[in-house]
Amino acid sequence: MRGANLDGFRVLDRIITKGSFARAAASLNKTVPAISYTVAQLESSYGLKLLDRSGYRVKLTDSGTRMLKEAHNLLGQAEYLDSVAERLKHNWEPKLEVVIDGMLLPGLVLQAVEKVAAMGAPTTIQLTTEYLSGVATRFDTAGADIMLSLGFAIDDRWLSEHLFDVEVILVAAPGTGLVPDRQYSHDQLSRQVEVSVQDSSFNTPEPGRSLGIPNIFYVGDFYTKKQAILKGMGIGWMPESWVEEELSCGLLFEVNYTAGSRDRYPVSVGTWKYRQPGRAQERFITSVRHYAQKAQINST
Repeated sequence: MRGANLDGFRVLDRIITKGSFARAAASLNKTVPAISYTVAQLESSYGLKLLDRSGYRVKLTDSGTRMLKEAHNLLGQAEYLDSVAERLKHNWEPKLEVVIDGMLLPGLVLQAVEKVAAMGAPTTIQLTTEYLSGVATRFDTAGADIMLSLGFAIDDRWLSEHLFDVEVILVAAPGTGLVPDRQYSHDQLSRQVEVSVQDSSFNTPEPGRSLGIPNIFYVGDFYTKKQAILKGMGIGWMPESWVEEELSCGLLFEVNYTAGSRDRYPVSVGTWKYRQPGRAQERFITSVRHYAQKAQINST
């Protein structure tokens, strides 16, 4: 298979741009015989005549026009590849794997991804969603770079930093038969269906915030959980940030539960203690910290 002679196509492009071998040679700091030889080798390699030298001004043949057009794509990719290599040499990671708890709003993580991308990082970012102890399990088994978990992941190999708290509220829709201005005991709520997202760890699953009532409907994520509660299919604990709008307009209401209708989860960021962070990881975590600071300011 013939390999593309990128240097040859660069010379060919310069000849057409400058309009002559002499001007092209001068701009490349080469001799005319040198670039003539390069073009001859390029034509020989493909078995095609690429330049028409018969006129006063050198021009491309039809074959040369098509080949140079395709070569421009390759030249652009080659320049991009050079820039990627240069950025990787400056401590950008080829890949950054982040495991997040699905209770967190996507905006937190997407904002951090945007910040990394805005710096021109050549890093491929992979986001994986787990729940409760499943976050730490996936972080450990996959050797991921960052985890955003509920609570502190306890392991001598990890560093864990508290960011902010997520407040969860026991909510229901009007269609459940419950009403906002009445207080309910555990026995009274036990006749309801609780909608819940289960811990995603297969090894040591931990129970999340639950009423502990007999009828539980498990769903796969908090978006589905929210939709199920809105449809009156059950009641459940939802992060306040997920349901603020629905609470304000009456589509949902806070259940007046005798044991308390609110709880808090600490959110922490975890990394490997003995793994040197790259620039993408540092920028990602910095963005998450800024988000956390705004969350604390807004909650005061």
